[in-house]
Amino acid sequence: MSGTPTTARARRSRVRMTRNERREQLIDVARALFAERGLEGTSVEEIAAHAGVSKPVVYEHFGGKEGLYAVVVDREVRTLHDSIRAAITTPDTNPRALIELGTLALLDYIDDHPNGFRILSRDSSATSPEGSFATILSDIASRVEGLPGAWLEGPGGRGLYSAVGSLSGAETILPEKLLVPGRHQRKNLLGAALALRVFGLPAEGVAKAMATFPGVEHRLELFAESGGVSWYNDSAATIPQAVEAALGSLEAPVVLITGGTDKNLDFEPVRAAFRKPKAVILLSGSGTEKLRPLLEADGVAYEGPYDGLDKAVAAAAARAKRGDAVLLSPGCTSFGMFLHEFDRGRKFKETVRALLEGAGKA
Repeated sequence: MSGTPTTARARRSRVRMTRNERREQLIDVARALFAERGLEGTSVEEIAAHAGVSKPVVYEHFGGKEGLYAVVVDREVRTLHDSIRAAITTPDTNPRALIELGTLALLDYIDDHPNGFRILSRDSSATSPEGSFATILSDIASRVEGLPGAWLEGPGGRGLYSAVGSLSGAETILPEKLLVPGRHQRKNLLGAALALRVFGLPAEGVAKAMATFPGVEHRLELFAESGGVSWYNDSAATIPQAVEAALGSLEAPVVLITGGTDKNLDFEPVRAAFRKPKAVILLSGSGTEKLRPLLEADGVAYEGPYDGLDKAVAAAAARAKRGDAVLLSPGCTSFGMFLHEFDRGRKFKETVRALLEGAGKA
């Protein structure tokens, strides 16, 4: 009977594994030993014996128990980090809910990775050597207590401000009704409002300033309204994702003027956005040539490409009806036809105004 463990160990040592399989086996064995005994209480001999290998194999893969311990801890930290990060990146969630989501993610990690939790909590300055879930939560709470935060009440809701731990006194720093359209612009203003409040400006004054902010030129700029049609200049949209954001910001049917010079960006991730407009008008350019095959593959009709704004604007005006919006959102650079995106935006506005005045609609 006394020879049974040695025989079993020898049998295990004869199991053939690839280098990666052996490495993973050593990590699994060491994780359990480190969780039970800690780094100082675990020897290379024990790791090798439990894995059914010789000590040199451990040194070959990890340089010793310290190297193996570092790999185990790094994996557990990354697993925990990814779990909590995924939980707390939920859009438009208030600070208290984020803490709850992070706590649930931590609980799930503890259930799924008990040995990993024991290793991390053993070395935490906030816990006893045995590890304690309660003390880790207490440590987290003490670090976030009093930190200022802001959140939106839904995609188009008010922006509220509070410090973590005092949510009952939340203040409105961003009103529900704004002059600028779009969820992305609402988030930008929320960030600005939060900064102003943190620097000591009163919440009421901050909210009033946000309510009257007219926006920035060339960024979803509403510059003309005539015949029931709204005209927007979004010339600063020089990437495809900006076009997607602009189209998602307008509730009216959109006649889109887009395209231009390529800046080595891919339209594929946002190709679905180009199915939304009621009409697509293309400007000439190398970026447009990358977009056209996607539009054709998706059955999206377009007009152009036009080598001048006057032709593109005239085509857009012919397609726009009362209640529509005409949007210049190129998703490309302006070089070739214009000096820069600001030159493009200003010339677009000049062209539109000249067309409206000539038609007697201004």
